Amino acid sequence: MKQSYKKDLWAFVAICFLGLQSVAQDKAFDESVLSDNGKQSYRTLLKIKLFAIGGIGYGGTTSEGEKAFDKLSDENEAVFAFKSLARTATLEGGLYGLLGLKISDCNCFNKEYDNFRQSRLSSADKETFTAESGCIIMRAETMEDKKSVIEYTVDKAFENFKSKKIREREYRRSLLKPGY
Repeated sequence: MKQSYKKDLWAFVAICFLGLQSVAQDKAFDESVLSDNGKQSYRTLLKIKLFAIGGIGYGGTTSEGEKAFDKLSDENEAVFAFKSLARTATLEGGLYGLLGLKISDCNCFNKEYDNFRQSRLSSADKETFTAESGCIIMRAETMEDKKSVIEYTVDKAFENFKSKKIREREYRRSLLKPGY
């Protein structure tokens, strides 16, 4: 009887240990799996202070964040990098992370977005969120303003960006087909 009890106890301890280890691995992202360009892009997005997709300013230039996002999107481990950004980067970097999860059709997007809203948008957070679209700069300081801007961005800009990326991908594929 005691042998069975000890075996059950050891099995329980082993399962708990392995469970905790897998949770820890899920939360920690090792950027060494990225190329040099991927590492640089990841580090840029970790501390970025402006979220902007599409042309900004009078010249319609591409933001540094979008350039870094595009490079990171090409990485084999991009989904894991985007998850990490959603959890650990600035609010703007986290939004790039969520965008990456959305356009990669990761089935984890809704969960990560809910976690982002709950953990990152608290009233104690004094971080200002800044987004730019065209020539319009939006700064949100209060929790309610941040939630509004981020929810609008996720609902509208993400869908528009995803549609644009899908159209671009289909166009590139059509160029590769013979007979065109």
